[in-house]
Amino acid sequence: MPTSTPKALALGATIAFGSCQLAACNTPEPANMTPLASTQEEAPPEVETTPAAEPVELDMGAETGTLGEVSVSPGFTPDPTTYTGTVDGPQIELEVLDDRCSGWAAAAPDLVMHTTRPFAELVLMVGSARDTTIAVAGPDGQLRCGDDEDGQHPIVRGTFEAGTHRIWVGASERGTVTPYVLGISEFDDSRPSSLLH
Repeated sequence: MPTSTPKALALGATIAFGSCQLAACNTPEPANMTPLASTQEEAPPEVETTPAAEPVELDMGAETGTLGEVSVSPGFTPDPTTYTGTVDGPQIELEVLDDRCSGWAAAAPDLVMHTTRPFAELVLMVGSARDTTIAVAGPDGQLRCGDDEDGQHPIVRGTFEAGTHRIWVGASERGTVTPYVLGISEFDDSRPSSLLH
């Protein structure tokens, strides 16, 4: 009787697959792999930046102003002596510093004026197309202010003792940018509107 080919493999038989036999194949352990997250550099922590604090005081100790400094004595020429500048987004509210003042000014003075002798009468005035103010601090640090004496032009007038006076040109509204003319005169009838002609 012819021998027939078995139709099924006996239990425990093995089938070869390449170098691995199915019944006895051991799956190799995967190589140690470092998790992806640990191979990436950690992002540096975000540094919180604090916005620069806005100045809250006028610079009473400034040696020079944005327009420089000047020395004057009675009888100076030309009269008026003038300076051209720009109010540029002032941030300090003058009324907070002195309730007799108004408007906004920058921390740095516009002009530092040295009076070598006292003045019985001196006029500081500002002419501008926009509404401006003026503040002056004498050697004692006390403020004198002016606003809207000649239309929308400010004036500070009176006696000035010998010493250093710091002058701020401000604006009625915060953030105003506008050109101006600052005038110094001994004539009591001086008007800032005349500085614009």
